[in-house]
Amino acid sequence: MTGDKKIKIRKIKSQQKLLASSVLCCRFEQLKEEMKMLNESQTDLLHLDIMDGVFVPNLSFGYPIIECVAKYSKKTLEAHLMVVNPETYIKRLADLGVKSICVHWEACTHLDQVIKMIHEQNCSAGIAINPHTPVSFLQDILHEVEYVCLMSVNPGYARQHFIEYVMHKIQKVKKIIVDRKLNTLIEVDGGVNFSNVERVLQVGADVIISASAIFDADKPIEAIQKFKSILSQANPQP
Repeated sequence: MTGDKKIKIRKIKSQQKLLASSVLCCRFEQLKEEMKMLNESQTDLLHLDIMDGVFVPNLSFGYPIIECVAKYSKKTLEAHLMVVNPETYIKRLADLGVKSICVHWEACTHLDQVIKMIHEQNCSAGIAINPHTPVSFLQDILHEVEYVCLMSVNPGYARQHFIEYVMHKIQKVKKIIVDRKLNTLIEVDGGVNFSNVERVLQVGADVIISASAIFDADKPIEAIQKFKSILSQANPQP
């Protein structure tokens, strides 16, 4: 997984817990060095938080940065589109080497069409929902995607505190997935750190996304190793 950018989330067994490192908090002035560190780390995915300043009140980065990340990274790239009109980004991202694309339920008028567009680019498709968006809104579309991303902060900024009621949302989505015998994975994004990651895993998360807990650490590669150790202990034994 970690050495092959062609492998997508849909190829991962659902019982395997994964770590996605969000580059939102990396040192962009030393991007090549940051990519080298991540390549040498145990992280499974690189998470790209793409913000347009419209859907969320912040701008992050665009195609030139993504192109640089793709050039230097040996990890699978996952894009999280916090943008309006996400369908306009899909082909370009796929062309740059992104293998998983996640769009917000709140940003898509015709969500099924957007998911189809993602799959037509041979990418895994994900749906993200904001903390206040009901889990029930996923019911009719959940079987069409490889993963859902449950926001545990309001999207737009790094270094926010985890919203506790999202724990119940994780449990609800996991129950739907189990009851319907789906292979859909659950990502949790925002405020996940070493004080709460075990609880997040216990209630049903499959993929943990972390930014500041990794890049604000004195030794990010050791922070990744610590996350992976916790995730490996959460994996069921074969």
